[in-house]
Amino acid sequence: MNNISLDVLKITDVRVSVNKKYTDIYKSLSQSSNIRKSIFERHAKIFTFCAALGFNKNKRNKFNSGDLENLFWSKTFGKHDLTVIYSLAVNDYSENITEIINDKEKMISIAEEYADGGMEILIDNVLSEFIKEKEDGILYLNHIETSYLEKEVLSFINSIVSRDPF
Repeated sequence: MNNISLDVLKITDVRVSVNKKYTDIYKSLSQSSNIRKSIFERHAKIFTFCAALGFNKNKRNKFNSGDLENLFWSKTFGKHDLTVIYSLAVNDYSENITEIINDKEKMISIAEEYADGGMEILIDNVLSEFIKEKEDGILYLNHIETSYLEKEVLSFINSIVSRDPF
């Protein structure tokens, strides 16, 4: 296989979208409140975690563009985030790696589908007891009940790594 530098993956000008119903959850998990600290330092980290989780559990959701909301710019991805996104895309296009690394929007789109699946898994396994739903179907974290949310999320991550480190 060709040796491809991560410099190729400088994805700085692509908007990264998430399912509209999860936007408030992404925001809550990356913000501190008077009750708790942020669990993830920025949206890109939550997104990458969810994309890796979705891939690990083979959960990838297709959705219509009307279901999506732009959340952040791809320039906020760090090298580790880009490695995950690159790996997901290469997995899909293993026959033509050059084609996929030149299509930054497609790489992000693949990650968005896995991230959506991963967020479902995170909600089902950890966040469900902290989640409320608005009338329009948008989910949000009930901050009154989130005092030990960080511990729950970190315990979940630890259990995944312990069971399936790769």
